[in-house]
Amino acid sequence: MDSFLRNSATGCRVDEAFTMDDLVDSISADTSGLRCGHVQLRIIFIMPVFSTTAATLTAYAPKRKKTVYILSSMHSVIQTDNTTKRKPNTVTLYNTTKCGVDVMDQMVREYTVRTGTWRWPVAVFYNMIDMAALNAHVLYQACIGRQERRVDFLVELGRELANSHMCAKKARKEQLLRTQPSTPSPGKRAMCQVKHQCKNNHATVRCVHCYRYTCGRKAKWLLSGTSSDKEEKEPGTNGMSSRDR
Repeated sequence: MDSFLRNSATGCRVDEAFTMDDLVDSISADTSGLRCGHVQLRIIFIMPVFSTTAATLTAYAPKRKKTVYILSSMHSVIQTDNTTKRKPNTVTLYNTTKCGVDVMDQMVREYTVRTGTWRWPVAVFYNMIDMAALNAHVLYQACIGRQERRVDFLVELGRELANSHMCAKKARKEQLLRTQPSTPSPGKRAMCQVKHQCKNNHATVRCVHCYRYTCGRKAKWLLSGTSSDKEEKEPGTNGMSSRDR
């Protein structure tokens, strides 16, 4: 939990995917905020009201063959209204505040990194990234004091996160070009590693940028001359040194 949520009276509403007794205990240890969640119907409880020192579980049947379970750490005593539906106060509070969960789900699905996968840990990881990006956008607007388009924020966030990795990759590539020769030792041949419209050709030169063995279909080559000032040859010569022609 962030520092501004600790020891605060901020309410927390979650849906059935995250409602469990262990989560209530964990949040209660971090903050004094109020929690109210909806339990999925696959969990079966016998008692209509089940309470512990940390949370209270309410079973409410608004219709026949339909039961709703509400887990709350806010209410120690369950009260019902005077209407014919006899709705508990936990259900009434959840219905008035559950729109925040639906809005968050809608915003997360609008711009998501999720893709098709059969591995549930990967799906959980995608969901964590989506919610972290949404929370970052909300905190960013609160810090700067103005509204900003979420798509622009996500693009800039992705660019900043990838910038460090791109700079490190570029530095490693430059270091590799400085420490290793531009052409292999005389007589050494290797299979073309670019595989771009190539039928397993053999090559004796390497690419300027990726330092992989490439055949004549690659556009840019590094000259293998003896001068210290290395430069690229004109495109009309196919970018190959006189030794290779």
